[in-house]
Amino acid sequence: MIEIVFMILGITFACMGPYIFKYKKFNIAYMLFYAKSIEKYPEKKLVKNKNEVAQFIGKVYTVLGVSTFLIGLIFLIFSISETYIIIPLLTIAVYIFYNYFHINKIVEK
Repeated sequence: MIEIVFMILGITFACMGPYIFKYKKFNIAYMLFYAKSIEKYPEKKLVKNKNEVAQFIGKVYTVLGVSTFLIGLIFLIFSISETYIIIPLLTIAVYIFYNYFHINKIVEK
């Protein structure tokens, strides 16, 4: 059951990522990724390089969506126990934290 949830989340993220990347939708990217996480920039108006931030967040969502979908598909096809799903979840969490700090560097430029 968890595999199907992973696949649905992966498809959702994989569809949002290119949309944000292509149309440079900063407001959507701001709400989705780091609305409450940047204390220095409480308002969206203070961010100067909105297109660059939106494109990077779009790339992050695309990678997360594809990897989440593939993880769910692999677990579904090979009937791997759901207890082993913690390993890819930790990998995705590390990737998100790394990109969080990278986005902070982009915003501070």
